[in-house]
Amino acid sequence: MSDTTQIRNRVHGLAAALVTIAFPFLLTVIAFYCELTWSHWATVRFVAWLGCILFFLWFLLVIGNSVKQRLLGVLLNERNRYSLSRLQMLLWSLLILPSLYVILLNNVYFKSPGEAAFTFNWQLLVLMGMSVTSVVSTPLILSRKSDTISAPTAGEAAAGAGASAGALDANLNPQEANLTELIMGEEVSNLKTIDIGRIQMLMMSMIVVVIYGCMIGGRLLSDKLADLPIPDFPDLDTTLLGLAAVSNAGYLVGKVTPSANSRSLTADQLARALQLSQKVTDLVRRAEQAEKDAVPGSAREKAISNLLPLARGLAVEAGSLPSLAGTEKFDADAVSRMEGKYEALAGQFGVVTGMAGAEAADAPNSDIVRTVQQKLIALGNTAVSISGVADATTMKAIDGLLMERAMTRADLSPQPYRLFEELQVMLT
Repeated sequence: MSDTTQIRNRVHGLAAALVTIAFPFLLTVIAFYCELTWSHWATVRFVAWLGCILFFLWFLLVIGNSVKQRLLGVLLNERNRYSLSRLQMLLWSLLILPSLYVILLNNVYFKSPGEAAFTFNWQLLVLMGMSVTSVVSTPLILSRKSDTISAPTAGEAAAGAGASAGALDANLNPQEANLTELIMGEEVSNLKTIDIGRIQMLMMSMIVVVIYGCMIGGRLLSDKLADLPIPDFPDLDTTLLGLAAVSNAGYLVGKVTPSANSRSLTADQLARALQLSQKVTDLVRRAEQAEKDAVPGSAREKAISNLLPLARGLAVEAGSLPSLAGTEKFDADAVSRMEGKYEALAGQFGVVTGMAGAEAADAPNSDIVRTVQQKLIALGNTAVSISGVADATTMKAIDGLLMERAMTRADLSPQPYRLFEELQVMLT
């Protein structure tokens, strides 16, 4: 975003905030000192109330667009998804804050301080408390639910689109957010499933806000209160209040419990990915230390140096796996192949570091292994990957090829280096 755009957004935001505060105040002052009749006064405060709501909405849209580059950016959570709990609190804020402001302005112009007192009724406190509870508790609930499935990993921060925090879906940027997220599942396993609990919560919130807004508007226009202070907000029917509370509770309970598929699938995937990543990282660390300890220029140092790039490459691949656990990008076959590569590398590294100088030269050369793997693939062994590591898949393909020729590995050479040299020549 350019500096000019940022400055313009800040100016718009400041203007919206000032107008939100100034419009009801100026309209009320002008109407009072123009000595309007009380019937006109009721209309003025109703117009001031509607205007304050609209200008407050304008302010929120400007802020959301400035920060998230989306008009409804205030509804986006930390995972760049539209949040139903944020929408609920926004609706109540849009209704209650302008209402309270206009009613207090109305009461200020009555001379008797005792008559101008304003009190909150318990229904309003319950409704506002539910919306605040949803917004405050949702991040805590989701973080605890994620912790039961997985521990956060460093790779998740750079996982890209569709990455997950635990079992939770996330968008890479605000532009990927869609309003359907308000009624769809938010876990990777139920991402494309309509969540009935969220629909109920959305509809109930909108119904209660609309009904309560009509009640407040009617009180502002009331002829009975036209020449009196407004002592409180109207009482909401306890049945409607109870339904709102039940809907809100169901919404929060739904967040507490992860789907069964999400829990089992993500836990297994993440356990394998994290274990593999840790193993490969440890192998690289040990290989680097062994290289430092080896005699410079010795056969042992050369053999370790030959294995180290392969181990580092595998570490990069394995390091990207944890952030993909639970997503469609997670490839279980790729994990199996990497596990095979790790076992082969760990075995070769063990042989190299356990040998004396001259014997270390018998470790298979990665270039020769890669050449043999290319030739095996050309012969139809598509399961083989060109890694430069003599993994289990490669050795299985070699055994199958030798069997077709009525041979075994013992017919070539027991030494790994010589075995692959002879295979290279034989497959030419």
